[in-house]
Amino acid sequence: MQIAGFVPIGDTRYRHIETGLSFTLVPGGSFTMGMSDVEEQILQERPHDFETEFVEQFLREHQKWARPTVDIALAPFLIANFPLNVEFVVSRWGFLDHLCEDFEAAYVPGSSEVIPLLSELGLRLPSEAEWEYCHRQFLPPCHIPDDSLLCMEPENTLCGFGSYAEICADAWHPSLSGISQSGAARMGVGPRSVRGGAAVLAPWQGCGEWTLLMPYCRYSESQGELLSVRPAASIPSEKPVNV
Repeated sequence: MQIAGFVPIGDTRYRHIETGLSFTLVPGGSFTMGMSDVEEQILQERPHDFETEFVEQFLREHQKWARPTVDIALAPFLIANFPLNVEFVVSRWGFLDHLCEDFEAAYVPGSSEVIPLLSELGLRLPSEAEWEYCHRQFLPPCHIPDDSLLCMEPENTLCGFGSYAEICADAWHPSLSGISQSGAARMGVGPRSVRGGAAVLAPWQGCGEWTLLMPYCRYSESQGELLSVRPAASIPSEKPVNV
């Protein structure tokens, strides 16, 4: 498939011509967004004395924040294989970042600074639905604390979902009520939604940090620290040819 602004470099991989960033073509698909009853039950049935305070707080929050579940049908889209790294953010955008190595995801000031910069490149933030779909499709399920699922460096395929605190395009709302079944971002003013962040808190201190790896984990940008950006891009729909 030919996509304006990108050059194919594999069956589903594309390189953004202006930036050189590597993207994966996600063909779209259907899934149920949010915390399912089964996922809630798995957390409730953990060992009783295991990080109880932190897991119970996570459950209380996400019984509101990750509900009601929504059946989503996504159109195809492109998403970066990894959040923007330090070299890109410092050299191209001038954001200072002295907290991690060049191969790791860079930290950015926030959505208000990043959104217009991405737009100038013909890119955008992923919607929450797009981000969660990729997490569920391309990463193994995580229901227990397992820091082996943390991804600290980029690969040639989609990786790192849940590891870094990634800003999404949706305006923050403390529930999934009103999410479009198309998976389009929920617009509005104010802070954006953030997904993931387990690696930001490494090394783990036994405070439930692993819950940030859950695909339905979400919170407000105003609550996040050390935020990162994984660019996405829409695929223009083909216009019918008049004959």
